[in-house]
Amino acid sequence: MGARNLESVIAELVSVERPAGLLALSAAVTLGLYALGLLMLRVPALGGHYISVFPAAFAVIFALAVYGRRSSVSALKLYLVTMLVSYVTIAALAAPPGFYTALASPSTVSQFVEQVDSFRSAYTTLPSMSFAIFRHNLEIDLLSYVPIVGAALLGFSMMDTSSLVWAVSASSMWSGYHLWYAYVLSILLAPDTFTEFSSYAIAMAGGFELYMALTGGGRRRLRLSLALLALSICLLYASAVIESWLILYVGLRRRRAAPDLNAKIWRRPVGGQCPRSAYTSTRSRAATP
Repeated sequence: MGARNLESVIAELVSVERPAGLLALSAAVTLGLYALGLLMLRVPALGGHYISVFPAAFAVIFALAVYGRRSSVSALKLYLVTMLVSYVTIAALAAPPGFYTALASPSTVSQFVEQVDSFRSAYTTLPSMSFAIFRHNLEIDLLSYVPIVGAALLGFSMMDTSSLVWAVSASSMWSGYHLWYAYVLSILLAPDTFTEFSSYAIAMAGGFELYMALTGGGRRRLRLSLALLALSICLLYASAVIESWLILYVGLRRRRAAPDLNAKIWRRPVGGQCPRSAYTSTRSRAATP
């Protein structure tokens, strides 16, 4: 009975119907993994690889929250909770894994900055940049539509990308940049962040409706699922246009939030034992910040 009661308590916490419990559990797990990760830094071979544990754990929690209880939550509520979780992840939840990434793998941060700069210099017109961003993010959108798997992938993407945003800010702080939080803040307040997150959340809600339709929900839920997918794709393209316009014509979300990061990034070997090249990460990032 004790095991069943514990399982029931966990099921109650890990549910989109109780977002406060979901966020509290996610925060507790993230902090616990961070504390364990600090011990991993003493073993250089493990420290760099441990970075992926954060998004993997969050992916499992988020997928269980959406599909674990087979609840009859509405698509609207699922969208709203996903948006809430997305913003809280960027604003706070991803801070511990972000700081850990900056500690364990500084080359990951510099590599990310280089990739962003390379991308922005490769596309100099609104149509070309918009299509490039849309094509990249469309993969995430379509994967988010896949029942069960999509929720896990979206959760992984959420934490993985947000932690790298925090890693850039952490590196800026250690470099003596007083407005180190500006990069996180610029992502939070950018209008294309809202539209892009919305498209993923809508796609995942559509995948949930597809799952319910395939398990006896009827044609109405199937039609709703396809409509949500179409809406998410249209919104995703609009988001790509907005982001491109902000980058090319307004100058937002440039490296002013973390100036000269490649030159200033903290290059201290982890544990004083290995050079930063030992922590080169080849992780592909889920979204274009």
